[in-house]
Amino acid sequence: MGADSLQTYISSAEGASLVAFCEDCELQAIPIPEEVTMADIYICLLLQLLAENKITRAEIAAQRATRGLSAHQVTAEVTAVLQLVKAIASRDYAAINAAFSTLSTQLRPVFSELERRLCVRYRQQQLALIAEAYVQVRVPNTAVLLGTSVEENKQVAQTLGWTYDAATDILFPVTASPAVQPVAASDIKEQLKQLSEYVVHLEI
Repeated sequence: MGADSLQTYISSAEGASLVAFCEDCELQAIPIPEEVTMADIYICLLLQLLAENKITRAEIAAQRATRGLSAHQVTAEVTAVLQLVKAIASRDYAAINAAFSTLSTQLRPVFSELERRLCVRYRQQQLALIAEAYVQVRVPNTAVLLGTSVEENKQVAQTLGWTYDAATDILFPVTASPAVQPVAASDIKEQLKQLSEYVVHLEI
């Protein structure tokens, strides 16, 4: 097994399998593939946990990475991922946007699919939470939360069927009606916390 095996896990889009593989490598339950470093394992683990919105687990894994990696293993690439975990956990939206920007310049191509999935899922989660929290919201506020330009934000929102009032620069979100799926209690707690912070953070 080599770097190709890690790429197979990444490309499969099977998040649970990738997380299990990374955690087994971390625990030394299985050997780390040749040409793959422990730093690579932590990068994959953290990006996948963030993509699944498992923020608490990502924070704990980031702490393990900080303790487990030597100074020379904590590259700019690793630092960028750790900073993103910290920013998302603290819900510092300016820091989140900056961290995503830095991440895009630091990650090697092998991780590009993980980065893409994380960006897509993060934006989807933010849009869904905004739609749940508000009946109307100013465009600049949603642009900050999504890390997009104002114009891009309007385009994305309108593709979702949200109404835009140019006179007031306000969006009127439409809540989607997805198929009902079981949700873990920890995920509900995370979402409720984020919703409550939106109410405090945004000024309508």
